[in-house]
Amino acid sequence: LGLGDQLHARAEKSGFKEHVIVGNALVIMYSKTGNIKEANKIFSDMIFRETITWNAMICGYSHHGLGKEALTVFQDMLVAGVCPNYVTFVGVLSACAHSCLVQEGFYYLNQLMEQMGIEPGLEHYTCFVGLLSRAGLLDEAENFMRSTPVKWDVIAWRTLLNACHVHRNYGIGERIAET
Repeated sequence: LGLGDQLHARAEKSGFKEHVIVGNALVIMYSKTGNIKEANKIFSDMIFRETITWNAMICGYSHHGLGKEALTVFQDMLVAGVCPNYVTFVGVLSACAHSCLVQEGFYYLNQLMEQMGIEPGLEHYTCFVGLLSRAGLLDEAENFMRSTPVKWDVIAWRTLLNACHVHRNYGIGERIAET
């Protein structure tokens, strides 16, 4: 972070801060180091934003459990006329999971992604399993995993198994462990 702060100061002094690539790098750096306030300040000050810029802020908020803020940025992105992509929806679904927004997550996964022409992938489905699991809808999460034709990885199964432990639903946990 110290080196990142130095680069940030150097970018400001040399006038490169206005370049979208530099702004993106700063938003990503501050988001990844947990300084969401500074990431948001840089994001807000940027004159030009591209999909990567929006994704960096959405995923930064989402990664730090600020789901509602991430969804607000996503709505601003749509209003600005910027087209979301595959990565955008990973951040959006993760934000829904952090905020236990099941209906919103279902809408984004099944309707909005289709409207945008984005085919859901394993990351999206895993975020949705995380959303259902976090909301305590373990039966629904298990049914979703068993009915969706996806080659699930260990992360998705571990997400559901951990939720079984948190919600003390050992029956589903035992079924999953036997799978």
